[in-house]
Amino acid sequence: VEGAGADDLSKSSFRRGFGAFFASLVDLVRQSGGQFKWHGVIPCGGRLEAYKDFCTALKQSPDDWNILLVDAEEALPEKCANPVCRNWEHLAKRQGDGWGRPDGVDDSWCFLMITTMETWLIADRVAITTFYGNGFNPNALPKNADLQSVSKDAVMSGLERAIKDTTKGKKDGYKKIAHGCALLQAVNVATVRAALPECDRLFRELEARIAA
Repeated sequence: VEGAGADDLSKSSFRRGFGAFFASLVDLVRQSGGQFKWHGVIPCGGRLEAYKDFCTALKQSPDDWNILLVDAEEALPEKCANPVCRNWEHLAKRQGDGWGRPDGVDDSWCFLMITTMETWLIADRVAITTFYGNGFNPNALPKNADLQSVSKDAVMSGLERAIKDTTKGKKDGYKKIAHGCALLQAVNVATVRAALPECDRLFRELEARIAA
């Protein structure tokens, strides 16, 4: 997973946040009777580091189903040359050389947080309003019904405006580790999935693979 710094504290926060967000998947693994094992979320730092670690994992653990999860940074194109590898095509086009699709994988191995992880967070207006409390301005958040098409800049600037008068936001604004990881544990996953088809696809792909 893209995100977290090099320090153990931020990595631990990311693991807790994503662990809570993926709790239903972990439960499915536990119910598989030992057929599957959940290795957990691995925070890798920047997006390039996440990609490199993913490629390394493919070589070192060829029998595992390794998944790459990074920010899309911008909206996905409606059409692409290969629909089953749309995410890889998007990353290669945006990131340039060094982001080729590894052999033997398709989009069931690569998922995008549209257009940034914070899009997941603002999808649940109830949870984020409760988290920031007094002074939070939900009207500052993007109003586009299709959140997947909202740019990263619009998501982040809207979030900063929404929290600027709250106790948590007044001092330093939005904090990815302190705020984002806590919100991952607070949002309603069903609400996020309903608002963001790409997030829903992530869960459906994993649910199907575990149930197979």
